Amino acid sequence: MRESRGGYARPLSAPRVEPGANVAGAIYGQVLVTSFVAALSEEESIDSGEMFTGVLVTMLVFWLAHVYADAVAKRLAREDPLTWLEVWTIAKQEWPMLQAAVPALLALALGWAGVLPTLTAVRLAIGLGVVALLAWGFVIARASRLSALATLGSVALNGAFALGIVTLKILIH
Repeated sequence: MRESRGGYARPLSAPRVEPGANVAGAIYGQVLVTSFVAALSEEESIDSGEMFTGVLVTMLVFWLAHVYADAVAKRLAREDPLTWLEVWTIAKQEWPMLQAAVPALLALALGWAGVLPTLTAVRLAIGLGVVALLAWGFVIARASRLSALATLGSVALNGAFALGIVTLKILIH
């Protein structure tokens, strides 16, 4: 694709990843939330509301664990204690892990509200996780200015995590 500028065509710019963005946290969060939805959905007696609560609490606990671990590591690397502002900065840096859960939580909330059957809400949550992981592969590749073949490889690698989650869900079921 090309966009026109001043009468000539130029390549579309690559997606930008904000400097300092916690891409690792976002991808890890996406793998975690998608896996957790898949695992919870195997519990026959669980409904969308219980899944929503379980996913939300689990993601909060993992986020807090990452904030705590980062804060401890920073504290041990220096003489003086961390300030609350520094801890808050760490919490914001780890925020993408929680943001990754939003699509799945919205899908589960639709099930909880009765807009979608539980099975449909679960499938939507997992599907959104798969799409997000594939999209991350694309964004990473384009931001890295990889070739078309390498972009396909990046998408495939991220997709392998998604495929692994779906395969485990099928095998467990």
